Amino acid sequence: VLPVKGARGNLGHEDAVALAQSSPVMSYRSRNKKDRRFGRTSGPSFSASPSIWAVGAVFSAVGLIAIILLWFFLSLDGDSSSSSSAAMDQMLINRIPVSFHGEKGGSSLSTKAATTTAVRRQGKKQPLIMLMVLVPEWPMRKNRDRQLASELVRIYSNKVSLLRFVVSAKDYQRGSGSEETPEELDPYVMPVQTRTGHYNTWDLSWRGWKKAAELHLNSAEGFVMMHLSSLVVTTNLAAFLSYLDPEKPYFMGHVRGLNTWNSEGILYNDKAAYMLNKRALRLLYFRLTAIREDVDGSGGGEYVCQNAPGEFEEKRIAACLKDVGVIPMETRDKEGRQRFILSRPRNRDEFKNCSPYPLSFGQIYNVQDYQTMEYYTLKQPYMDAHIGIEAPTGVAFRISGQAHLSMDEHGDNPNLDKKTGAWLHSTAAPKCLKNSFQRCPCTVRLPKGLEGGDVSSGMCTDGGSLGDGESCLVSCAGGRSASKATCNDGVLVFPPLKCEIQDQQICTVPQLPPHTIYSKKPGDYVASKEKLTVTCEKGFRLTGGKEQQSFACFQGELSLGSGCQRCGKWTIKVKGARYQLKGWDKIKFNGAKTDNFEVNGVTTGSKEDPVKNCQEFGHPEQLLLQEKLSQTTVLALSCSNQEIFVDEAVFDETDNAWCS
Repeated sequence: VLPVKGARGNLGHEDAVALAQSSPVMSYRSRNKKDRRFGRTSGPSFSASPSIWAVGAVFSAVGLIAIILLWFFLSLDGDSSSSSSAAMDQMLINRIPVSFHGEKGGSSLSTKAATTTAVRRQGKKQPLIMLMVLVPEWPMRKNRDRQLASELVRIYSNKVSLLRFVVSAKDYQRGSGSEETPEELDPYVMPVQTRTGHYNTWDLSWRGWKKAAELHLNSAEGFVMMHLSSLVVTTNLAAFLSYLDPEKPYFMGHVRGLNTWNSEGILYNDKAAYMLNKRALRLLYFRLTAIREDVDGSGGGEYVCQNAPGEFEEKRIAACLKDVGVIPMETRDKEGRQRFILSRPRNRDEFKNCSPYPLSFGQIYNVQDYQTMEYYTLKQPYMDAHIGIEAPTGVAFRISGQAHLSMDEHGDNPNLDKKTGAWLHSTAAPKCLKNSFQRCPCTVRLPKGLEGGDVSSGMCTDGGSLGDGESCLVSCAGGRSASKATCNDGVLVFPPLKCEIQDQQICTVPQLPPHTIYSKKPGDYVASKEKLTVTCEKGFRLTGGKEQQSFACFQGELSLGSGCQRCGKWTIKVKGARYQLKGWDKIKFNGAKTDNFEVNGVTTGSKEDPVKNCQEFGHPEQLLLQEKLSQTTVLALSCSNQEIFVDEAVFDETDNAWCS
């Protein structure tokens, strides 16, 4: 049973079950006489009339049957199980008791915040929230992703101060005007200048956080980074944030990392959805501006704050925050129940370990799930959540009761040399950060596409300095109208200008990777938007089993992918959540050794749909098994009446007669 919304927000599990076992009309009326959800201002009046009691009994029976059916169908819709590492990590977290006020090492709430709860509940201004959605692929080729993004705009555009999709600027400019990008998304896109294109989620993430500080630091009190498959309960999150001291930094989410604590010494929050308050974002900004972009940290590991390709954004952002003294906060309630939940609720049992006022959910893969979760969690007013939610302690997450996981009073592993605040106390950090009473000046670093305003004085000069509160003028490169950028305690906040970059840069053909053939010699030039053709030697293929592919020069770079790899035969097993068709356990595909596979949904009847018959059965999508990067279709599976996932993929490089 999904949580029932009463006068004070989402009711707990026991209340929901009690309501399900009684008359839904009378029970709900007794709790909330102005029931907007059922479309009436008051419940019906019941008297001793037998006919009225009969009607009430019928309503009760119908309501109970509907709830039972809802539970049954939700329980059928399962997800694939998480990895053994994540399961072990979660098991360790569940064994750790919750920290409370006054515990040693805990940065608890200020006395004022802890003692004026009753005052805060009356007339409290709702904290502003900014949502950033990490989109590693733009334009979004998956029909499902486009639908989810449009749904996020519908849900959050009037519920948060800012909604932004964080995408690669190169991918955004390449895909401008593409049919794969819904028009309603364009006002919400925040392109960031990444070194590479899509799927480099760490590069996208840290540059997204940096740009959020430069453009929107003064626009919100809480800043959330989430993925498309997550949902944030903004009213609950705002109520939760309102109890915390705004002068202290907080890093909130679903804590992970216990299974690597003894080797890495860094706790992090799951990437599904996590939040920083303004103070934490300011500190993070200083650390991110110190990252050297001319250094490729590919071999630095997953828990290092440096420029590097690939994923692990949740671990690396935690390393950056630890460098400036910010570690994950305890976000569970007093009973140890999670508020940042990594899956969507499917049946009543899954609510037993969840807080009654959840802050986020994950693993939401279709529009119907979004709408269901919105209905049960985002319809209540802010004050209902503020009155009902259990106030957070404000203390840092602490490991206790685990003898094999040692933690000192600073939140560090005493056996490792990874100390909280190490960078903050080094010579690399600005001196003003070491004095909590001193405001920081700003160093002017103009983002790509911006220049000092075309006025005689007051221009922003790259590399120059501004005092706290001082301003200078910037404009788009070649533009005439200048806007003001203001120094806010060390962060130069730029106006939200959208500048088009004129791409006249040429590319240089790089050295040949093994077994790869270019249409031009290494060192030759490729004009802007001109294409370089890549082919492979016998016995090797490009991603998706392709023998040949062309890559365009864009802003001085050629994104050539991983080059030619050993070819062979893949045997892929897919699994349906509700049923299995013959042949799904042994799907054959001629491909390259580095191929990755996923199940993708395309609009039924579209040019990408090879079957074009799902509309006959009332389903909006055809599910396809595809190679992830190239989007090469392996097999048309079925219509979208269930979830299908890749269970196993085995590569045999000896079966390569087809490419030799």
